[in-house]
Amino acid sequence: MSKSRAIEVLREAIAAAKGGDRPRARLLLIQATETDPRNDLAWMWRASLCEDPAESLRHLETVLALNPANNLAMQAMKSARLNAGVAAAQAGDRETARRLLRQSCEADPGNDIAWMWLAGVTESPAEALSHVEKALRINPNSEQAKTGAEYYREKLKAAPPLWYCPICLAKSETRFIVCPNCHSVLSLANAGEAITNFKSDEKKLREGMDRLENNLRTKPDFTTYYYLGMAMLNLQRMAEGINYFREAKKLNPDNEAFAQHLAVLEQRSATPKEPRRTDPGTLNGLAPTPIPAVAVPPAPEPEAKPRKCVLVVDDSPTIRKLIALTLNRHGYRAIEAGDGSEAVDRIQAGGNPDMVVLDATLPDMDGHALCKLIRKNKELSKIPIVMLSGKDGFFDKIRGKMGGATICLTKPFQPEALVRIVQKYCPVETESPATTD
Repeated sequence: MSKSRAIEVLREAIAAAKGGDRPRARLLLIQATETDPRNDLAWMWRASLCEDPAESLRHLETVLALNPANNLAMQAMKSARLNAGVAAAQAGDRETARRLLRQSCEADPGNDIAWMWLAGVTESPAEALSHVEKALRINPNSEQAKTGAEYYREKLKAAPPLWYCPICLAKSETRFIVCPNCHSVLSLANAGEAITNFKSDEKKLREGMDRLENNLRTKPDFTTYYYLGMAMLNLQRMAEGINYFREAKKLNPDNEAFAQHLAVLEQRSATPKEPRRTDPGTLNGLAPTPIPAVAVPPAPEPEAKPRKCVLVVDDSPTIRKLIALTLNRHGYRAIEAGDGSEAVDRIQAGGNPDMVVLDATLPDMDGHALCKLIRKNKELSKIPIVMLSGKDGFFDKIRGKMGGATICLTKPFQPEALVRIVQKYCPVETESPATTD
């Protein structure tokens, strides 16, 4: 096809587009740009007829590469970037969405919609709040921006301080007892788990120990000795760990809880080890012996008072069982359901639960629909509902709130985080101490 023919094809394409025949116009424009790839007008029309926002953006970039002074393309780029960023956010491609939406905000800083969408895909609550506040300054009457600002302020208040592993220095916004990076047990209260921990990363442990030992040369303190002791326990070197703990005790002799845990560990060290067994269910044929329990005053019978009931609804048997076991250990009675229909049956058969932990995505009816159904029941309308979601966007949280959820929790989550939420909204009642005449 000659260049003159390409111009004719372009004219036909424009006529088809103006006449409403967009499919034919797109085919003709592809022919025109393949024949004359330097025709910025053909690329401009291709961009205007694209159904995919990302493709439209690429065609506009081609126009500006061919003709940087094309004002029409520069203006179209503003909406094209925003549309492509929104499409990426809706598709779950948060990284691409952040890049495009940041470019959109830089190119058009007065667009409050762009700032709101950027807030929705930003990882940091503090950064998200700053974007929402910019949107609110641009449009003070935006109810969405007002709601977003309130949401992120509350999230910042509830956010735990940044945690780091004292052995390998891995960072997280969630506090762990077992480091997800070096897999070390970090609390002497869990010494039994540390001694039988064969999953720890020995290389990372030794690197952390070298750093801690260097710290001892300049500033010997309780914390350094403590975590050197924990590192030794995770390496199954109990005697050396106890030596470090004893040095730590000298620096903090009034720490009664630590002294008690150390006494238990020393007692275990002095207890003769059981002979190795060939039980295939134990690691290397060695069955770990539990740490002897410290004598404590007898606790009241757990069933002396009916436990509060939490209905756990999730289509994953693993997640259901994890949540149920965790809540049972903390004094609740957990009942399980694998979908919305089973949840309804459970409620009808077992009475009204005191709280519901509910997955947003279920096979029959989704969690939002089930949440609304529960709220319509007069007897259940006030019970707290925790919505579990695999998405952490602002708009996903708003959807859960609008559906009637008390609070939303993003998967994956630490069991301790869920326990704190359940204890806050559905506290276990404790009996008052008995009095004597």
